[in-house]
Amino acid sequence: MRVSAGEFKGKKLIPIKGKSIRPVSNKIKAAIFNILGSYIKGKKILDLFAGTGAFGIEAISSGAEFCVFMDNSKYSLSIINKNINLCLLQDKTEIIKKDIIKSYTLINYSEYPFDIIFLDPPYKANAMVSTIEKISKTVLENSKVIIVAEHSIKTKLPKIITPFILYDARRYGNTAVSFFSSGINKPYFT
Repeated sequence: MRVSAGEFKGKKLIPIKGKSIRPVSNKIKAAIFNILGSYIKGKKILDLFAGTGAFGIEAISSGAEFCVFMDNSKYSLSIINKNINLCLLQDKTEIIKKDIIKSYTLINYSEYPFDIIFLDPPYKANAMVSTIEKISKTVLENSKVIIVAEHSIKTKLPKIITPFILYDARRYGNTAVSFFSSGINKPYFT
């Protein structure tokens, strides 16, 4: 697994080992960042169910300002920490251990005003809609937040999870990537 673009292009990241882990493929990650393009520059990122931290590290490599990585697994958090250290990103990152599925809320948006949230829960957990609903409880009115959600093509997402509206969905084999935006404005990158 490597960083595909930006400042750390080609940097090899430490993978997670085990059959229960489904890391994002380089092809899908590259496609997502191709879609986001220059929109990522200067943004604050939240990487939920962060796994190896590949999404957040790719975002910083592509010009994002800061990333918070959130996961429940001690093993994943140790891999994220190692990957952050490999790329010398300690001053642009924060790691939070939290059970995203069991928590009532995720994060205080006024303390962490994210622009883009990467969301890649375990497919078997069926946690996509409930996690977006948790995010919606914390997003401030009139704030512009993009959610990039990776999920199984079998997962059917509603077009609206207030205040988020589904604006784009792409399919890559058995994986789908859905783009939600808060507010009434369509994000310019779609």
